[in-house]
Amino acid sequence: KDPSTVPVPADKAMSGPGGGLGGTVDGSFFRTPTWVDPQRAPGRTPQPPAPWGPLLRKIVTGQGLIYSPNLIWFTIALLDYVVFPYDFARVSGIACRRDVATETIDRVSCICFQGCHVGTV
Repeated sequence: KDPSTVPVPADKAMSGPGGGLGGTVDGSFFRTPTWVDPQRAPGRTPQPPAPWGPLLRKIVTGQGLIYSPNLIWFTIALLDYVVFPYDFARVSGIACRRDVATETIDRVSCICFQGCHVGTV
């Protein structure tokens, strides 16, 4: 029997209870999530669809952000916005000069995000 067709228990389903704060697993960003079966080939762990009730509850209560890695990137984006804000008054008008320093920081942040997300940095 093909192991990729064996169902995953509900408590191990991706749509089940979330991990730790910021998407950690047992306090680490480098451990395999509980819903992934390490005995299967990469990409072969079934991902049953999330039931609408718990999914909507996670969205409304903010758990979908708090218990996912998106919290880390949201925090980085918020800090970038607060620490290196755009000076809209200076760059407004017809001659719309770019805020080079802030734009550089934004681009480096995006490159780091993509590198970490894809695993190339």
